Amino acid sequence: ALYLDNQYEESLYQVNKAIEISCRINSMALIGQLYYQKGECLGKLEYDGAEVEDAYKKASFFFDILEMHSYKEALVNKISR
Repeated sequence: ALYLDNQYEESLYQVNKAIEISCRINSMALIGQLYYQKGECLGKLEYDGAEVEDAYKKASFFFDILEMHSYKEALVNKISR
């Protein structure tokens, strides 16, 4: 909801917090989506392209290992635009 309301900094804060908690409790169920959302926020906030790319690469990695093919395909399509 924060991202959709153009509250990118708060959205990025919450995403980073969620990534940290997911790692701490060893829950990888949403980690790919969280890294994807992080990439989206970083892009909107005009962070360095390398940081955005890093977030998307991590999302892609988790989409691969969790066999989330439709998510991976959507990410690849977004990056290739």
